[in-house]
Amino acid sequence: MGNCNTRLLPMVSNGSSRRRGAAEPASVAEYAPEEKIRSRNSDESTFLFFENQAGIPVKLYWINYDGQEIPYRCLQPGGTHRQQTFMTHPWTFKAVTENPEDVVVDDCRVVLPDREGTKKTLQKARALPWTTADNTKFPNDFKKATKELLLLWNHQRYELLNYEGDSSSGSESDLNLGIFPSEIVLKIIEFSAPYVPIIKPLQ
Repeated sequence: MGNCNTRLLPMVSNGSSRRRGAAEPASVAEYAPEEKIRSRNSDESTFLFFENQAGIPVKLYWINYDGQEIPYRCLQPGGTHRQQTFMTHPWTFKAVTENPEDVVVDDCRVVLPDREGTKKTLQKARALPWTTADNTKFPNDFKKATKELLLLWNHQRYELLNYEGDSSSGSESDLNLGIFPSEIVLKIIEFSAPYVPIIKPLQ
């Protein structure tokens, strides 16, 4: 099992002093854009309380001073664990039996401790809903198929509205998408969209 208090970073002066035991929770703003999320110091001890509500086994990982993931305890569905750690020490978690990246806490893949030891509930990431306004995060093959379907519906809808009652015109297909209103077509696409997890950046 890894140990999250075996290494210390050298103290770097930034023109201000901070008393031992006065460390604040780390935030993304503390990291330069090119810098990995990693443990900063071991000045103040605290703990994290994890509860696994993901419905699958989940492995906990401490992110060490080099930004490496050090494996810790595996939580079974419904299991809980109180983990000693330090302020500014990030933790992440991975599903054991499914896509490792599909487990989150409050839609985030990384958590940071606080002084209160707030409970962190591990859950399966929510599915990103498909909309016409934002489909950039979906796979390219799905976006391509969606575009072709909407073009076909638009063409057949145009023919239906412009040649209605003229049996010699219009599509001869047994299934004419043009009979469906746009709301139904968009719902069909929404329900057929592949699972894309909602993952928010660390706050």
